[in-house]
Amino acid sequence: SLLTIATVGACTYDFPEQAEPSFGDADFTKIVSVGNSLTAGFMDNALYTAGQNNSFAAIFARQAAALGAGEFSVPTVNSANGCSNPAGGCTQGRLYLKYSNIATGAAGPFPTAGDGGASLAPYTGSKTALNNWGVPGVTIQTALLAATGGPASANPYFNPYYARIASNPGISTLIGDAAASLGNGGTFFTFWLGNNDVLGYATGGASNPALLTSQSAFQTALNAALSAMLNAKTDAEGAVANIPNVTSIPFFSTVAYNPVVFLTSNPTHVATVAQLNSLAAYGGFNAALQGLATAGAITQAEADKRKVVFKTGTNSASGANAVVITDESLTDLSAFLGGINPALASFGQVRQATSTDLITVTAQSSRLVLIDANAILAEIKAGKVSVNGSTLSASISPPFGAFSLDGVHPNQRGAAYMANKLIEAVNAKWGAKIPLCNPNDYIGNALPIP
Repeated sequence: SLLTIATVGACTYDFPEQAEPSFGDADFTKIVSVGNSLTAGFMDNALYTAGQNNSFAAIFARQAAALGAGEFSVPTVNSANGCSNPAGGCTQGRLYLKYSNIATGAAGPFPTAGDGGASLAPYTGSKTALNNWGVPGVTIQTALLAATGGPASANPYFNPYYARIASNPGISTLIGDAAASLGNGGTFFTFWLGNNDVLGYATGGASNPALLTSQSAFQTALNAALSAMLNAKTDAEGAVANIPNVTSIPFFSTVAYNPVVFLTSNPTHVATVAQLNSLAAYGGFNAALQGLATAGAITQAEADKRKVVFKTGTNSASGANAVVITDESLTDLSAFLGGINPALASFGQVRQATSTDLITVTAQSSRLVLIDANAILAEIKAGKVSVNGSTLSASISPPFGAFSLDGVHPNQRGAAYMANKLIEAVNAKWGAKIPLCNPNDYIGNALPIP
């Protein structure tokens, strides 16, 4: 599940002296935010206190406080690590970088100890005073369903993150609660829903169409949700962010399509390649494909596209091999291949990946301003963003990575940059002078530890 108005060239902040803060034509006395994990401050694959307090919504509210904005109440989980496996009893918490082999410098994300479910317990603060209604995992449709708040048993829509803050679990809805908060003295709102309507489908390898919300269903739900917010307080104004292209997040770029390296100088590698290419392995698969092409069952081009061949090389570039994937867009040849050799029946849609494949890491417009989330992520991915000379990259690598270790959600520094893009859009729309924050004041990902 970021924020920007389209810009030309590189995005660089030099932080010149800013004018005296002012409201302009907008009123930030009470800000209400509704959205998913990005609004909630979900980072490093968990909802934990530091992330919540430094979401883009919370940072935006802190900067607006210079204009007299009121308190921005966040439903903190009071947990340093949070919970990254709710279904597994919250035994694991947020991710951190750890060396898997310090001698080689290899490092990767590892979970901390979870809090046993304490972070999913019902929120004990005042729910009527909440300003941040960000809920990890919610879609544009489930934000409108009472079932999202419970009960948990045999309920496919149940979301423990909403259940803990729902005004009336099983009766209330996320949009209803956010709208009620806005109606109770709210003056400005941020709205960012819809990322999860495509994210789950994409991160699952685009293999389960049921996870993808149809365009018509999305439009209907979006109109209902946004109308509820606009009607809750007819003089409140707001910022609405669109949905970024999922290919801009490091979840789809951290792992290369060809990470398997076999070196000619390594006897073990040479033997492995010979085994993989033998008739007992992919050599037999290739022979079967060629037989189908010769018989006219498939074209030669189709056979060549599917063949799997491994190679050795003199270095990591020449010895790089693409991973083998199942491509559901291919015609299923299981019956044909199984007829040739029963062991090949499961290879009906197999091929090697290419560089174009993404390999996963597992309406009242005058009151609204559009935040072009798609454009900002594209600029970060293209390496066009610099903050006081420090690059902000679409990676999880410290110190310049803008994303937390789950490869999907921004870290605190990335969230601060997103908050600035929101501030820029709001200032331009209503003539306000909300001061920008310095993203470099917010932590990114820490260096790996042993």
